[in-house]
Amino acid sequence: MAKAIAAGAAALLLAPASILLGLGALLSPAAQAQCLPATSSVSTAPNAGIPETSHVVFPLPAATWVRTSGFGMRVHPITGERKLHTGVDFAAPSRTRILAAADGRVAFAGPATGYGHLILIEHTVGGQRVATGYAHMYASGIHVSAGDSVTAGQYIADVGSDGYSTGSHLHFEVR
Repeated sequence: MAKAIAAGAAALLLAPASILLGLGALLSPAAQAQCLPATSSVSTAPNAGIPETSHVVFPLPAATWVRTSGFGMRVHPITGERKLHTGVDFAAPSRTRILAAADGRVAFAGPATGYGHLILIEHTVGGQRVATGYAHMYASGIHVSAGDSVTAGQYIADVGSDGYSTGSHLHFEVR
């Protein structure tokens, strides 16, 4: 009982994105465990040094992509399990430029189970902390490092097919 009360209190204190991740863990713990790198440094403190931005862009250049899988429960194309898909997949040719969706700071850039390689960028939008995630790049296709400041539309990576992937695409998340 004490654990449930402590978990509830912690959830109320954390940013909305963290609460949504908690809900995802309740729905599918295995899917949620694969969503975060073991060394994630995404902060939940409101506006902890991340400048406010109102400029938001699509993470791929126009006419280079096709949406292939949406957010929500689905049958995983590799494992065959029914589980939560935590983002949206956009098929695009290998090495298509991936763009930062908004101004922010890179919180993580590196290998992550299932994702191949993952970039997490923290943003402050409308006074709220959010993070965007970009996955399935090859190590050589990542052009930013943790701690880098980025601007909306900045070239941050190349589309790849690393990790649990059936072809070249960008897996894009908002957390």
